[in-house]
Amino acid sequence: MMKKISFIALFLFLASLSSTVLASEPVTKLLKNENPVTMTLAHPETPDPRNFIHAAALDFKKYVEEASAGKISVKITPGGQLGDSAQMLKQIQMGSIEASMSIAEGHMAPYYKPIQILAIPYLFVSEDHAQYTLDIRSPFGAKLWDDFEKKTGIKVLTIWDNGGFRCFTNERRGRAGKFGSHDLPGPHQRGPEVSDPRQARLFQPYLSD
Repeated sequence: MMKKISFIALFLFLASLSSTVLASEPVTKLLKNENPVTMTLAHPETPDPRNFIHAAALDFKKYVEEASAGKISVKITPGGQLGDSAQMLKQIQMGSIEASMSIAEGHMAPYYKPIQILAIPYLFVSEDHAQYTLDIRSPFGAKLWDDFEKKTGIKVLTIWDNGGFRCFTNERRGRAGKFGSHDLPGPHQRGPEVSDPRQARLFQPYLSD
C-alpha cells in the first residue's frame, strides 16, 4: 500500500465577485449600495447532504447569503453538471463560474506547475502535518496559495483532505507482503483523475516486483 495525502480545495474567481466577500470590513456595510448578485458554486459530487463535499457547499451557501444580508445568492450546481473537476477549474479561470470544490493537485498542475510537489509519495509524515503545512494561514501555505493566486487569478479559500490516502486495490484476491504487477486484475488499471501524466508515472515503481 502506498500512502499519499491528497487535498481538495474550494476556489473563488476573483474578477467575477466583489472582493468584499473576503474583506475584513463587515460585508453588509460594503455591499449596502450594490445590486444583488448570484454566484455559481459547482462540484462533481452527489447532491446528498451526507456527502461531505455537498455538505460543505451548503454551509458555504448559508454563510455567504447570511453574511451578505442576501446581496449575494449562491447557486450550487452539483453532480458534475458543468463538467469534471478539471473542466470546472478552467471555467473558473475563464470567469464562466465563480467557484468550485473538489479540485485536487493534479487538476491544478497545468495552471501552476509548483503544485506538482504535492504528488510526491510520503511527502508528509501525518495528516496533521499535511493540514498544517497547506493551511492558507500557515507560513508555507500562505506563500504557496498567494503565489497560486498571482499566477492564475484564482483564490484558494480553504483546503481539506479527501480521505488522506492513495492505495492499490483489486476485486479478485488479497495478498500479504510485497505488492507486484501480477496482483493487478489486467493490463488496464483505474487511477485518480489527473491532468498531468507525470503524476501517473509516480506509481510505476510500485507496480513492479
